[in-house]
Amino acid sequence: MAVGFAAAAFPDADFLLRGVGTLEYLNWHQGITHSILLLPAWAMLLALLFAGLSHGRYRWQAFFGVACLGI
Repeated sequence: MAVGFAAAAFPDADFLLRGVGTLEYLNWHQGITHSILLLPAWAMLLALLFAGLSHGRYRWQAFFGVACLGI
């Protein structure tokens, strides 16, 4: 459940661009970060992150599908 929650919220991490500037945020918000093209990359990143957090208990493949569905 934690993987699905993190994956669903992950594309909205582009709010961090507000720290750079409002114009950059508006140009990138819901653009490439929300695209189907980056779905496999985001899912792989999250799967590797959660596999690392599991301390070898689970491999990245256990998290990849859930991350894809969440995104």
